[in-house]
Amino acid sequence: MVVKVMMISVVGIRKINYKILSKHSTRAQHAGFTLIEIMVVVVIVAVISSAVVPMMTKTTDDLLSEQADRFVALVNLAQNESILQSRQLGLQIDAQGYSFLQREDNSNNWVPFSEGPFRQRKLSAGTKTSIYMDDVDISSLTKEEVDEEGNKKIKPQVFILSSGEMTPFRYELAFSTGSRFKIIFDAIGTSKIEKLEGK
Repeated sequence: MVVKVMMISVVGIRKINYKILSKHSTRAQHAGFTLIEIMVVVVIVAVISSAVVPMMTKTTDDLLSEQADRFVALVNLAQNESILQSRQLGLQIDAQGYSFLQREDNSNNWVPFSEGPFRQRKLSAGTKTSIYMDDVDISSLTKEEVDEEGNKKIKPQVFILSSGEMTPFRYELAFSTGSRFKIIFDAIGTSKIEKLEGK
């Protein structure tokens, strides 16, 4: 069925034919989505959301636990590196993160050790740290000395010897939300991670 409409325009009168779609036209049959198409979209959305949601719901405990595990792995790796390469390494910890140092062969100076995974590590914003030796907080003690010529010399807080021994220490990580972890290293590098309750 065709409906004829007369339109008046600036140029003049034009005839326009509009075809009215009937129930049997091909266009009416293809409008909308099939049930299969909708189900495929629902499955895709479910798969994507199941992958994204767990990443978005990490708690501060999870983040601190990851940082503690990474710290332990790096200290153990540094201990192995020290034994294999027969070199003295050190660990320097401050409020922003931690870094590894190596002792120069021909002097008593310590220089940054940045090979491979031993680059300087920065902690997540809001993380507070403390380092203890013999239950004394040494976090605020200076890690730099000045030599006879007035040059600054870096000094590690933890020494990792080529024999595999190291300075025993306790390292604490905390978030302002109250999550806290304690990492304890003994003289032979055995470590233990504990979650602390309370603030």
